Amino acid sequence: MARDGSSSPAKLERDERAPVDVSGGAAYEGPDRISSLADALLHHILVFLPVVEAIRTCVLSRRWARVWTGLPRLRLDDGSAGAVGSFPALVDGVLRRYDARVNLRDLTVSAHGGEEELGGLENDDVVSLVGAAARLVTGRFRLDVSRGINISEDYDEEANLLPLPCFERATEIAISIADMAVQLTPDNHRGRTFVLLTKLHLSDTFVADEGELLSEVVSHGCPCLKTLELIDIHAGARELTIHTASLLTLCVVSINDMQLLEVDAANLIWMKVKDCFDIDAAETEGSAMSLSTPAMEEFYWEDCCPKEVKLVREPAGFLHKIACVDSASTYFKFISGSQSFYTRILQLFSSTCTEVLQIEFPIKPESEEQNKFLHNVDLPYCSELELIVEKKEHTLTPTIVHLLKKSRWIKRFSLKICPKDL
Repeated sequence: MARDGSSSPAKLERDERAPVDVSGGAAYEGPDRISSLADALLHHILVFLPVVEAIRTCVLSRRWARVWTGLPRLRLDDGSAGAVGSFPALVDGVLRRYDARVNLRDLTVSAHGGEEELGGLENDDVVSLVGAAARLVTGRFRLDVSRGINISEDYDEEANLLPLPCFERATEIAISIADMAVQLTPDNHRGRTFVLLTKLHLSDTFVADEGELLSEVVSHGCPCLKTLELIDIHAGARELTIHTASLLTLCVVSINDMQLLEVDAANLIWMKVKDCFDIDAAETEGSAMSLSTPAMEEFYWEDCCPKEVKLVREPAGFLHKIACVDSASTYFKFISGSQSFYTRILQLFSSTCTEVLQIEFPIKPESEEQNKFLHNVDLPYCSELELIVEKKEHTLTPTIVHLLKKSRWIKRFSLKICPKDL
């Protein structure tokens, strides 16, 4: 240490003083004890501030100049754009200046204003920020961009592409963007994969290439993927072929006009299919569902039945629950005697054993299809039968008696009656 005190603790303390003007009093001229804290502790403090306020700490002194670039969590919301004038400029500036050596464990970008509002995000801005996220994120990345678009009114079959590059260090990715088609990009020629990814969630968006690239990346580029959620996919995922040994949970809900769902997942334990196949799927050539899920424990079905359904490998053990909802009551609410779509699904599991079998449907004695179901279907072996019925001024007793006769090994029975849906 120099004798003149140029590097002494006293000299450093004087240099790091930050005058603070308290309300109605003189500026504080005491020592700046906060700046002497370790970076890790400062980061812990700053993550509780809005990102714009955290960035503004850089003007306090040279000590603070780049402290904010080491924050482990960032949330960029266009609600903050009013303070900076341009949300795209804020996002670009933050991600360009961020320290790539930092473990950015959680990055969320949320924008719900239109492109004309507050300099809202344009497609090029979204592509750029996703590319930056792929380089920086070591944990969760969440992108939620609606831009004020109502997809039912502003549907565009030629949605702009959103290439999703390889996130080599991310563990979770969740993307919701109403007017772009997500295109997962395999990078096989470099040997790069989503090697640490455990959860992929796509919602309220489009998928590129009819689901081919999505299927390829999920099957071959995500060796640790445990959860796959595809919800409200407006177009582009007509065929999904998933072959993976790591997947534990699969949720596919409201995928528009799906034609093929093929799942070969040796360790899958939970699966839900709802509102994916078209109402004419049973008559459509090529529509099919194939399952090879020997570890299955819970299966939920609320959909139209494709032309071909098969269980390549039955669950090897005792299932916890099978739930089937008659989607005919949704699609044909005002048509008497409509077809039930869950009959063949129940038949698919007729030789399996489950702790709970839950069936939900309207009581429609006038329906020939339902009468055939009651008299001919073979239900899975179950310990408990749960019926959820929509009563329409008809007696329940004949239906209950028939189903109890069809139920093998039953020990418990429960009934829930819902009022008629007006």
